[in-house]
Amino acid sequence: MKLIEYNEILPTLLDCVKDCKNELLICSAWITAGGIREVLEMIRRSSNRPSVKVLLRASEPKDFEITEHEVFNILNYYKNYFDISVAFHSHLHAKFVVIDDKCAIIGSANLTESGLKGYNVEVAMLVEDEGSVKKLKEYFYRIWKNEIRGSAIHVNDEIVGFISNPGRSNSIEVFLLDPRVCEGAFLTFHYDGKKYLARVEEILSWNTNFFLNPFTQGFENPLFPKPQDFSFIFDHEKPKEWQIGALLTRLKGKDILTAKAKVLGYFDGGKLKPSLNPISVGVPVMLAKADDMYQIFAGGVRVGKVPNTDLDVYLDIEEVRTKHMAVLGTTGSGKSYFVKLFITRIADSLNKIFVLDPHGEYSNHLEELFNFNDFTEVEIPDTIIFFDHEKLMEFLKTYGVCFPHPSSNAHAVIQSETARKVTCYESLSSILSIIEEALRTVKDSKGRTHEHLIQYLNNAKQTIVEIFGSEALENQREVIELIKQAFDSEEKVIIFNLRKVDEPTIRSEIAGYILRELFKTGKKSGDFNSILVLEEAHNFAPEKGYGEVSAGRENLSKLYAEKIASEGRKFGLGLIVVSQRPAQVSKFVLSQTNTQVLFRVINDNDLKAIEQSIESVSRNIVDKLPDLKTGYAFVTGTGIEIPTLVEIM
Repeated sequence: MKLIEYNEILPTLLDCVKDCKNELLICSAWITAGGIREVLEMIRRSSNRPSVKVLLRASEPKDFEITEHEVFNILNYYKNYFDISVAFHSHLHAKFVVIDDKCAIIGSANLTESGLKGYNVEVAMLVEDEGSVKKLKEYFYRIWKNEIRGSAIHVNDEIVGFISNPGRSNSIEVFLLDPRVCEGAFLTFHYDGKKYLARVEEILSWNTNFFLNPFTQGFENPLFPKPQDFSFIFDHEKPKEWQIGALLTRLKGKDILTAKAKVLGYFDGGKLKPSLNPISVGVPVMLAKADDMYQIFAGGVRVGKVPNTDLDVYLDIEEVRTKHMAVLGTTGSGKSYFVKLFITRIADSLNKIFVLDPHGEYSNHLEELFNFNDFTEVEIPDTIIFFDHEKLMEFLKTYGVCFPHPSSNAHAVIQSETARKVTCYESLSSILSIIEEALRTVKDSKGRTHEHLIQYLNNAKQTIVEIFGSEALENQREVIELIKQAFDSEEKVIIFNLRKVDEPTIRSEIAGYILRELFKTGKKSGDFNSILVLEEAHNFAPEKGYGEVSAGRENLSKLYAEKIASEGRKFGLGLIVVSQRPAQVSKFVLSQTNTQVLFRVINDNDLKAIEQSIESVSRNIVDKLPDLKTGYAFVTGTGIEIPTLVEIM
């Protein structure tokens, strides 16, 4: 062991580090630019490339008045040559340097110009004994690993901020140091031996001159103005022009970014467990990595990324299939694109996917946008089909086609039990047949022929043909056969294109027949392993009458949409409800969807319907829906471990 006097400390240190090959450990409460630059430059010139670890003190603001920011500019520059790591310790006072395993310098001097260049009277010892060097090295790592009194914070590019006041169990506020952090971003931090996950709910920008101190208002703080200053400026007796000028001078301060984040819990295996204790102030916070989120989103189908990150987001297919999903958003928000993308990615995991497509968009988009062709499209021609005699009669009345007065036996023929039992796909042609029968038998109550009744029936027959055309009167069997054949298709995706069916009530009736057959087929199979996509669900399962479509029990499509929503999971038939008008969709159907993909929604009634019908959607999410950009959605519910803002891709 050799004594080093104050004017020999720097030359001795430089002589030792020039031969450093593997590791340089620096423990110094304070460091200045002039102290660290010469040490690192000596190593660079030697062409050796050791790793460098630097321990500094972070106990009070004065520490970083001495260790100025230029030190970190120098460290960052030399990272181009060496692997440099930095950590801060709250109670550090030790001063020593370890060079490889061969020597160490320990003494009173910090790595500052005053300590190394003879300005202060310092003393140090050169240690070359292998055993002593080893003990110093071990002691360094005990401090580095936070095993000695106080706390050590390792500085790295991953730290984006620190938890500020107040500390809570379910939420944190963070001083942000990194502009990459945005609303919806996921953060991680370590506390009490556990790794926690949080999601940013809101980001605020505070100007140090313009705003009152949000953290210690009323106390002296050099960062923020005093409350009296604001009282002086906002005195209403002062002219507005003066106030504008006075406020502009306040804008010359620096902006401080803070984030409010919800603590989602701590990692325990592949699950999150709830946080029950408040988090301490000062804990460093990092952006979550892909490995962190994979524990949460593992499995299922990829639907996109967390915005401004490389974190993939996955949906659990089984949860969607067994517990249903709602996809809601205004026209042009990206919901239909998402559904088509989702179909292409889940097709291989299911027996079949059935799509009710009222606008005829799906087949072209699946092929053109996603290069997906494992589908068959069933184009339903315009037709007249009803599955109930009374509904048919009511429908004809809307076109002025009424039938004879009940006093005539022609009315009796038309209303006969035989007519009621006519099969559904012969419905309208049967009416013509019934009229023909009535014409042969029309009599009044006394058995006399009434010419005006014959004329009335002939007019009714002509009106029906003129309004609906011969094709619509003759293709009922063809339509039913098309639907039945589609169920036997080998393709994964079966699209029922209803674009050509003009009448909303008939479109709903056909949809009801398809849903009824799916329900019956699935129930019979026991494990159908299929999904039904109900596009424009407000047309088929309305909460109240929507346009000409009834919301009563006579609405076959609504009846079976509700049956599938409540019972489909028992035999493996899932439901995806798609709509731009959530307020118009059956609340019962919406309430049965346990996963939600929520795009931009603006209408107040629709926002209320989402909040009231879907338990897993919080007020915080609802408030953000009107401002979502196209292609962004909140995904929440049982299909995802935690509610997440997703950029669909």
